[in-house]
Amino acid sequence: PPGHPEHGWPRWLLSRLHADWPDALPQILQASQQAPPMWLRVNRQRTGTVEYAQRLAEAGITIHRHDVLPDALRLDEPLPVSELPGFVDGVVSVQDGSAQLVADALLPDAGTRVLDACAAPGGKAAHLAERDATLRVTALDIDPRRMRRMREGFERLGLPSIAVLAGDAAGVVGEEGRATVVAGAHLVGVLLAGERRHRHAVADLHGLHRVDAHERAGELGVGLLGRVETQAAEAVEQRLALGDQRRGGQ
Repeated sequence: PPGHPEHGWPRWLLSRLHADWPDALPQILQASQQAPPMWLRVNRQRTGTVEYAQRLAEAGITIHRHDVLPDALRLDEPLPVSELPGFVDGVVSVQDGSAQLVADALLPDAGTRVLDACAAPGGKAAHLAERDATLRVTALDIDPRRMRRMREGFERLGLPSIAVLAGDAAGVVGEEGRATVVAGAHLVGVLLAGERRHRHAVADLHGLHRVDAHERAGELGVGLLGRVETQAAEAVEQRLALGDQRRGGQ
């Protein structure tokens, strides 16, 4: 019925959630009806989180810091980005707190090549570049229509060094060396996002097999961040284990 917590959920996904989380299912469905909070990511190339929090306070905007997310601020009430001080100048972006965990989970070494294999709208790639200007970041997405928006976002943030490409990750030929791969996670992740924050990155459940083709180019750091639908997560973990076995035998 309209308004029921199950309304709007596909039956196949409800069945999987019931199998994976039978005791927590009512809370998961109830949480899915709540409006998510608005999170900001402060561009540390332009200012610090403490300094920007002060700017918001002076503008009468109430925020909350997070102990685990050094670049994040959560707003008490959502606002149009036009009302955020410094947004146009690239001082701040809107990005969910769970998505900001990726930069801390990866912690790539200076100068590392990073491929964001499902990059649009570009938040994770931008966050990594804001953290370390020496990273060689490539933002790749299969939909060329989203490229212009990503480029405009990187320009606003002062990150012209990020290479923006349209294409399938299977067509990317890497040079020798280490590559850290961040692939968009098509999970229900916002509900329990952050549960797996100590994994290295996010894996694309539908395209992970295409990444395997480039293991010959070097070491790929691929992991999983946040999971609700455990069958999909277990499939990724099995794929990662298979890749480890292959590399170990080379």
